[in-house]
Amino acid sequence: MSRFNAKTKTAPVKTTSYEGGTLWEKKLEEEWVNFLFSSMLTGGFYESDDTQIARYLELTDAMLDKYGADFVAKAAVFSRNELGLRTISQLTAAKVNDTKFDSKRYFFSKYFRRVDDVAEVFGAVDTFGSGKRSHALVRGAADYLSRQSAYSLGKYKMSGKEYNLFDLINITHAHSDAIDSYKRGTLETPDTWETAISASKGSEEKAKEWTRLVEENRLGYLALIRNLRNIVNAAPSNDWIRTVLCPAVENEAAIRKSLIFPYQIYVAWFNLGDCSLQLRASLDTAFRIAVENMPELEGDTAIILDVSGSMDDRISDRSNIRIKQLGAVYGVAIYLKNPNCKLIKFGNHANEFFVDSKSDVFTMIERFYANDGCGYGTDIAPAVRVLEKGDKTFARIFLISDMQIMDPSCGSYSYWMRCDHSSMDRYMEIHRGTRLYSYDLGNYKGKISKVRGRLVMLTGLSDKVFDMIQLIENGGNLVDMIRNYTY
Repeated sequence: MSRFNAKTKTAPVKTTSYEGGTLWEKKLEEEWVNFLFSSMLTGGFYESDDTQIARYLELTDAMLDKYGADFVAKAAVFSRNELGLRTISQLTAAKVNDTKFDSKRYFFSKYFRRVDDVAEVFGAVDTFGSGKRSHALVRGAADYLSRQSAYSLGKYKMSGKEYNLFDLINITHAHSDAIDSYKRGTLETPDTWETAISASKGSEEKAKEWTRLVEENRLGYLALIRNLRNIVNAAPSNDWIRTVLCPAVENEAAIRKSLIFPYQIYVAWFNLGDCSLQLRASLDTAFRIAVENMPELEGDTAIILDVSGSMDDRISDRSNIRIKQLGAVYGVAIYLKNPNCKLIKFGNHANEFFVDSKSDVFTMIERFYANDGCGYGTDIAPAVRVLEKGDKTFARIFLISDMQIMDPSCGSYSYWMRCDHSSMDRYMEIHRGTRLYSYDLGNYKGKISKVRGRLVMLTGLSDKVFDMIQLIENGGNLVDMIRNYTY
């Protein structure tokens, strides 16, 4: 082992944002994990769907060369089964299909989370892979399908799709009593709330089913929240909402048992649009209870939210929630759990955000992501200046942005004179006890700082991110987390 002839250190490499600003290249692992743990591959403000897919496929090939198929397979399972991401993990599984490693069949048998995952991976192999399904993929899919209940098979028939359930069974030769019943057409319809709603004829009958399901406590808490708009539309009266629905929404035991996180409560409120004051108050209560499902963070924390123009982009094609809203939800939730937080918003300018404790959480969130004169460019220097006020050393900084900082030579004289892209590096040099968690919510190239060791490229905000933070602050890293992951 060499003790004195140390390895050379690779100098950070500069790159350029889409707005012409100076960034630093992400390491291969940072950029790939950033994609896999957060992206829905739906493009964004600066890149199309096809551009993001092509870049991800190129990165995945590089990861396969550097770390091997077993490592990439573990990451795909983690992305699908721990983070709940579908499209990007399915694409990753399709890439693994064209590789060789010892546990390949076992990987596929454990990768699938829903029956339609099998069809999606088959389709991704046809479109983005070799077009040839490996024996391990087919046998692993057979193992998975053979374990499925009558309920799962009945729920995902996929009629009218290129790969329907009959196709999957015929291709894989999966076999079980439930599959035999399905092939004979004698599979019993499971008695679930989904089937009760599907069997309802007409809007009036469906409305009665929704109210019955709530009254009889037939919905789990997650199902209640995810279907809240349907339930409100079906409510027979405002009094029913107040006396039946509101108590169900703010049921503390159900919220704690479900382990629901505040973001899911926010999505339910956002999708409702206008709602009664009583229901809004119940959702506020539910959000605050769900905050208790989050971990406490030791030490002082700063949360810096980018509210520039590009952060108005939607988080996916299937949602009207903007990425700055997502950041604001997690910022407020972290603050409520850890009041020793400093909240900052920035664009061309930056402001400290002070939470009004008298407001409900939804007003707090709206005020946090409101631009408030910050401007629509992206300049980190003013945010750092606000961060430095008070001369406090933070245990951690959460920087939530798409990292598309501006060219310092653009805009007015007053703007480019103060634009300083190295300010975060200098701050980190002074405050050596601080860890910077950089959330690149746009999944673009480049990172804001070249600081080594204490800059952590975390991915899109999700519930699992707090487990990753705990791992990192205990001395671990995401690459080792994937390498040690078992499925």
